[in-house]
Amino acid sequence: MMSTTEVLAVYESMVELSGQMLDAATSSDWDRVTQLEGHCASQVALLRSGEAGTPFQGEQRVKKIAILKKLLDDDRRIRDLAMPKLAELSALMSNTRTQRRLAHAYGA
Repeated sequence: MMSTTEVLAVYESMVELSGQMLDAATSSDWDRVTQLEGHCASQVALLRSGEAGTPFQGEQRVKKIAILKKLLDDDRRIRDLAMPKLAELSALMSNTRTQRRLAHAYGA
C-alpha cells in the first residue's frame, strides 16, 4: 500500500501529463497525445496496485478532490478537441469501405 504522500505525488504527475496532453491536443499533435496517454496509463496502473485502502483526510482529501476535478476537466477538454478528428477519421474509413465494396461488386 502506498502512503498518502506517494499517492498524491502520482496524482500530481498525472495532472502534469494531462496538461501536456491538453497542450498537444490543442495543437493537434495527436501522436504526442497518444504517447503521453501511455505514460498516464502507467501512472493509473501504479495507483490501481498501490492506492487501495490509502486513507485520505483533511487537507490531503481536499487536495485529492481538486486533482481529480482537474483531471476530469482536462479529459473533457481533450475529448472535445478529439471528437471532430475522430468523426473525420470515421467518415474516411466509411468512405474507404464503400469504395472497396463498389470495386468488388463491379470488378474495378
